[in-house]
Amino acid sequence: MAQKTTDHKDVWSVVSGQESVKLTLTSEIRQIDQTAIEQLGMSGMMLMESAGLRVVESIEAKMGDLRGKRVVIVCGKGNNGGDGFAIARHLSIAGAAVRVFLAASKQDVSGDALAHLRFAEATNVPVTEVVNEGMIGAVEPAIASAHLVVDAMLGTGVSGAPRGMVAKIIPLLNRADAPVVAVDVPSGLNADTGEVAGACVQATWTVTLGLPKRGLLLYPGAAYAGEVYVGDLGIPPALLNGEHLRTNVTTPDIVRAWLPPRKPTAHKGDCGRVLVVGGSAGMLGAALLAGRAALRGGAGLVTLALPQGLNQAAKAALLEATTLPLSETPNQTVDPAALHQIQSLLHRFNALAIGPGISREDGAAAFVRSVVASSVVPTVIDADGILAFAGERREELQKANAPLVLTPHPGEMAALLATRIEEVERDRIATAQQAANECHAVVVLKGARSIVAAPTSPSPLLGKEGQGEVYVNPTGNAGMATGGSGDVLTGLIAALIAQGLDALRAAVVGTYLHGLAGDLAAVEKGQASLIAGDLNEFLPAAFQRVQTLPEERRMTPRLYRLV
Repeated sequence: MAQKTTDHKDVWSVVSGQESVKLTLTSEIRQIDQTAIEQLGMSGMMLMESAGLRVVESIEAKMGDLRGKRVVIVCGKGNNGGDGFAIARHLSIAGAAVRVFLAASKQDVSGDALAHLRFAEATNVPVTEVVNEGMIGAVEPAIASAHLVVDAMLGTGVSGAPRGMVAKIIPLLNRADAPVVAVDVPSGLNADTGEVAGACVQATWTVTLGLPKRGLLLYPGAAYAGEVYVGDLGIPPALLNGEHLRTNVTTPDIVRAWLPPRKPTAHKGDCGRVLVVGGSAGMLGAALLAGRAALRGGAGLVTLALPQGLNQAAKAALLEATTLPLSETPNQTVDPAALHQIQSLLHRFNALAIGPGISREDGAAAFVRSVVASSVVPTVIDADGILAFAGERREELQKANAPLVLTPHPGEMAALLATRIEEVERDRIATAQQAANECHAVVVLKGARSIVAAPTSPSPLLGKEGQGEVYVNPTGNAGMATGGSGDVLTGLIAALIAQGLDALRAAVVGTYLHGLAGDLAAVEKGQASLIAGDLNEFLPAAFQRVQTLPEERRMTPRLYRLV
């Protein structure tokens, strides 16, 4: 179903103003709430009241004067329903014509939610129980005539497909002509993984509370959440930024803060040297795209090492790079005997990118493994280079003598971990973390909302900073699903490493800028016409966009837009 939209002036700004925003698991946010209640004296009633106010603020900002507006709120029996009752009371006080449907019996409501139910009824808000299919008939016409529908049925603690009356009511919300706002998460969405096991509310926007939940940014959940806003519950920042929270959304500010500076007196040697090793018959373009990205990414010197039969074509196509012709096989792939050529020169470079277009022939795979094993500089491995370590061979990556960054797409990740693509996509964060730990590398799992993960265990090569950190990248679009996009990312990350960023920061910054270049290109060229070369063309604009982020995009105090 197409996402509902509303015409409104966006009064929030894209998340900004701090280095990162944490994403939480259900268990983590539950612990934060419990700590706020037990140690700080905050009550569940207070948190529920704040939740209701944040949602009402979002409604007022989007819809203006609420007097006379017909609002239907569908509540569950738990805390999410309690938020809904608080919303009903505040909307009623503001002059809206509010009607609440409870997908349960009032006798099933308890605790803080029951208190807010009673408060709502004391404000003359009608609350209708929907406990069997015969009662659903009253819900549909109310939704059909509403100016707004609020989903407060299921919260973060629910997993699996919705059941009972909730499962029956969700399709009614999805057929509504009015915008639908979801409280915390759309009902039916797994807040941890973004999975949708059955019926799920298609929200126009979601107001998530305290901290954003992982499932709101990960697909398919992101497609159901609509615009995502984060509402402040008054919980102290120290609890919301605890060291145990290791999953982040990459923001423009963290990218700007980490971008390598360039001194006014800099010369090309100061800006890093990148060696790109790749290419084979029919696959020269992959190496060229990576090399151009390394140049666009700021590297002072870039050298392409590729089978010698491709050398002249490479020199003509990428004038700014130097080339290193390698011994080749009769099939015009790199000969394993070329290893000594790489080993004799590698110490001159600051970063190595290997894999784009190098082929899947056994000899080429053996060459990749030998180069990575002997590399003395940080190494970015992509494409066929990753497949050289598929399955049990991934253990060889643990023996590397330099920091590693792996950039697999889901198919390459499945081969690397000897699993299925469906398993990779089921929980992208957990998959990226597994690969990072098993390969002792920073891993970029590419795709819609790319994931950057660092190993959880200490690594002398990667350092302690960023240990166990995960970053969810908000940039990028479906137009980037085209051959060569990943090669551009490989060269860009290598360039950032060559300029002094560590492996994790280079991967985070590179992934963000790569996606942003795609977004800027899509505005001008459209998604369907986007090609990988456009990403290189728009990288300069992406750098400029981040570096000149205006002050008015800073985060607002109580409610802000996430992405």
